[in-house]
Amino acid sequence: MIRRSSFVQYIFAIILPCSIGFHSGAQQLSWTLKNEVVIPGEKVLVSDILTVEDGGQLPDLVLHDAPVVGDPLHWHRSRVFQMVNEKFPGLLKDHGEGAIWVKVRKQSRMFDQAELLDLLHRSLDRMFMETRGVIEFELTREWTPVRVPEGPVEMELIGDRDSRPSAYTIIKFHLTSRDLQL
Repeated sequence: MIRRSSFVQYIFAIILPCSIGFHSGAQQLSWTLKNEVVIPGEKVLVSDILTVEDGGQLPDLVLHDAPVVGDPLHWHRSRVFQMVNEKFPGLLKDHGEGAIWVKVRKQSRMFDQAELLDLLHRSLDRMFMETRGVIEFELTREWTPVRVPEGPVEMELIGDRDSRPSAYTIIKFHLTSRDLQL
């Protein structure tokens, strides 16, 4: 019969050496920090900001969540090395090449007035489907383009759903794009 304490020690004896010595015998990789990167996804990976020489492969190590659109991250070369070394000790050589700072920004696009008008037309047509005729409207001022993440932008009309369009109606709306309210 195995006592509980000896069983737990046996498990740790097998698991700990594997995780601690992951890269202890492997050759350290020479690395180069990129100057600026655009992140298409939701996470910043090591392979997004570093390149390695000698044909080495970088693990899919998540360094950070992708930055918010319009608010890029700036990391110093020593900070990048520190973040990678915390998760994979001994993977990289102590001193890298390339840029001193890396700028990491989220992939984005401009949401302009033409796209706003198209989205507004579609939303109003859905809201007032039973109304006969065509709804025509114009903006009281120019729409300033806004930087949004790649992907669809959704519109939510605010106000009384039972109201009917009339001359000089004010329409309020919220625009959202991937959990970001514009």
